[in-house]
Amino acid sequence: STDVSKFPTPPPRPARRSLAVPLTGGIFAVLIIFGGVLFIWLRAGPIREETPRFQSHAVTTPPGWFSEAAVSPDGNAVAFVSETEMGSDIFVQDIRGGAPIRLVSDGASNRDPAWFPDGRALAYTSEKSGKRSIWKVPRFGGAPVPILANACQPAISPDGKHIAFVQSTPGLSSRIAVAGLAAPGDVRVLTDKDGGLWEHENPAWSPDSKLICYNDHNDLWLVPARGGRARKLTDDDPNDYCPVWSPDGRHIYFCSTREGTTAIWRIRTGGGAPERVTTGSSSERNPSLSGDGRCLVYDTRAKMAGSIIDRRTGERRPLPQRDYFGEPALSPDGAAVVYCADLEGRLNLWRVRLNDGKPTGWPEKLLETDGMCSNTAWSPDGKWIAYQRMLQEKREVWVIPAAGGTPVQFSGDGGMNAQPEWSPDGRTISFISNRSGTYEIWAAPFKDGARAGEAVQLTHGEDVWGSHCWSPRGDRIAYLREDREGSDLWVMSVTGNTRPRRLTHRAGAVFASWDKASGKILVSAFWGGNRQVVKAVSPEGGGIEPAPNTAPSDPRSGVLEIEASADGRLFAVMERMAGGGVWALQAEKGAF
Repeated sequence: STDVSKFPTPPPRPARRSLAVPLTGGIFAVLIIFGGVLFIWLRAGPIREETPRFQSHAVTTPPGWFSEAAVSPDGNAVAFVSETEMGSDIFVQDIRGGAPIRLVSDGASNRDPAWFPDGRALAYTSEKSGKRSIWKVPRFGGAPVPILANACQPAISPDGKHIAFVQSTPGLSSRIAVAGLAAPGDVRVLTDKDGGLWEHENPAWSPDSKLICYNDHNDLWLVPARGGRARKLTDDDPNDYCPVWSPDGRHIYFCSTREGTTAIWRIRTGGGAPERVTTGSSSERNPSLSGDGRCLVYDTRAKMAGSIIDRRTGERRPLPQRDYFGEPALSPDGAAVVYCADLEGRLNLWRVRLNDGKPTGWPEKLLETDGMCSNTAWSPDGKWIAYQRMLQEKREVWVIPAAGGTPVQFSGDGGMNAQPEWSPDGRTISFISNRSGTYEIWAAPFKDGARAGEAVQLTHGEDVWGSHCWSPRGDRIAYLREDREGSDLWVMSVTGNTRPRRLTHRAGAVFASWDKASGKILVSAFWGGNRQVVKAVSPEGGGIEPAPNTAPSDPRSGVLEIEASADGRLFAVMERMAGGGVWALQAEKGAF
């Protein structure tokens, strides 16, 4: 049995972080859904005293995968990212169509295009140096020049004097920072742990260059560009991200998962009720506004999808979903799968029966609760399901009977507690928590449907940022850790006082699960490419080999998560599907 009180304290290891983290997005093919570009005005009335008329059209056309659109200040051109035979590159195209110009083609991962205020050049993120750094390239092409090392997601201030960006700091998640373009080495970090949960991303300047809007894990925040206390702009359960200011400074447009779909919304900069702008029928994201406010550009993205794969035949069966799907977990007997989905417009836990490995019947909802539920894990005896519940700024681990019933909170004791996993004997639940100041693996005993003792810290100074999993014998835990080489797989003993061992190098790992049948660790990672691919890693020597029947349903898609059934027959997978394009809404009069 697993007695957490007897776990040794692993020897301390220095926590190191860099910006060499995996890019979790993909670059997708154009999804031409005409209804997804119909502009709607809801409830709150016009943006101006007179609602502007508009024309909508697709900027990009098939074939190709396009995303991360950014309209030029004059509204005449659009920069975007497209995946090519060499990698992901930055292109610029006339907003009315025509042949795009490839600005960079170095075979690296190039993303996050952002215009300079005069429209003559763009900043972007590249991994050509082995780490994410910010570069500058002329609008019509030319030799790129570096601006900032160890930085990403650039945003140039409207006055052209400063650059805001995302930077990782030792022992912390990513933070918003600012530097002068005349002296980019003089960096000032603007946000800290009091400025939002986990990662701070997507900085956007106010028109007067005095404020920066950004998003944390769930909400929008505002922080003074010269430094000061950040304040929260949105404060509820839906995910709000990718903000952009209207040119008059009155509104912030952003992407949100409100009302059961992914769409563009807006909110007054002083706060208030958000207003929906686009329909969400094609998962609209990444809003961008021209300098005169007459053009709104965004991209459409394909959705997450889940399926059950028969490992013997490769046969794949989709699981029911709407706009969101995540974290599938198979029951120990292979008779059911539980996962997170928005089948009724909000994220909850759903169970689908499996008949001979095939989904059958409509999903059954396991619980009705406030907040958002995710990261499911089925107990080895099949009686319980652990999951993560997100309610405003709190993240806690809960447990619910697999047959349905009253959920019980398992974690506590402060900090954010997430991503539960069961020990093979079912007597322990491990989870990731930042209660010690960095994200580490903790574990607590479980008995009779509740926690049965104090939590014990298993890692020290590891800064565990992603998933973790137990070995079939319960003597080891594999986990993802980020350091100077990027995100990789490590393994540690829970029964002996040995140092953790690194199993991969520069893999760009995003998920790991232990395959009980083969004894190998299934790792979803970029492996030097542009999409997530699953490979099997030996926990002994770190040998890496292909994992049969784990390919995505479309070669342009990427497998984000995978779990094998206890008998080794089935895979439950979550993948990011290919698809997507760039669209423009142009006002005939007035402005956004």
